[in-house]
Amino acid sequence: MEVPSDLSVLEMTFKMMKAETQLLYASDYPHWDMETDTVEKLRARTDLSGSAKRKILGENAIRFYGLKV
Repeated sequence: MEVPSDLSVLEMTFKMMKAETQLLYASDYPHWDMETDTVEKLRARTDLSGSAKRKILGENAIRFYGLKV
């Protein structure tokens, strides 16, 4: 996950795009230079609630694609 030197930029971007309900996590696995700690980086963020993290990491995709779980 690319992180700008000024975290307020990322926080504002997430807010403007309504990340909690609109952002879907995706990876480019398997890829030769993929980051393996992207999920951990997202979980470690303190500017996102636990609910927002769960939605970004899976619940938004479940809702968007109408998946049955």
